[in-house]
Amino acid sequence: MTAPISNNEREYLQALESELCRAKEELARLASQQGEAAESLRAAEEFKSRLVACSRDCIKVLDLEGRLLFMNEGGMQVLEICDIGPFLHNSWIDFWEGGDRDAARTAVQTARGEGVGRFVGYFEPLVRWETPRLCRGGSKSLTIPAVCFSFPNASCRHAAWSSWF
Repeated sequence: MTAPISNNEREYLQALESELCRAKEELARLASQQGEAAESLRAAEEFKSRLVACSRDCIKVLDLEGRLLFMNEGGMQVLEICDIGPFLHNSWIDFWEGGDRDAARTAVQTARGEGVGRFVGYFEPLVRWETPRLCRGGSKSLTIPAVCFSFPNASCRHAAWSSWF
């Protein structure tokens, strides 16, 4: 046979039960907020992805060593690239020649150091001018794309440069 529960013990158990109910309600509220935040983040990421994908600017993502990790469709069209595969994970800096290569390297180093790297480069056979703007992403991890750049449509840039010379 069990001993009867005293009034103090009963009050203590009721207080614990009440506290447990409040904790359950708080956990449910937090879980709901977390779900809403996750959905908001997913929607924001989808918006950014669509924005990059449909841009007619050439947008590339490099790692901190200057290797190409990504190029959007607009960039592939501007550069007349059908398959980006052979270019991925290769040095974007080595794409350039002469003084443009040095300028590209300097721009990547500047961006890697949390600055904004800029230069004007020319490449053939497409007779295109590039004026990329490189900037460091928020992460310092080498596993996350950390340097990105874009430039206005190269054909338009070439037309502007041609009028100056």
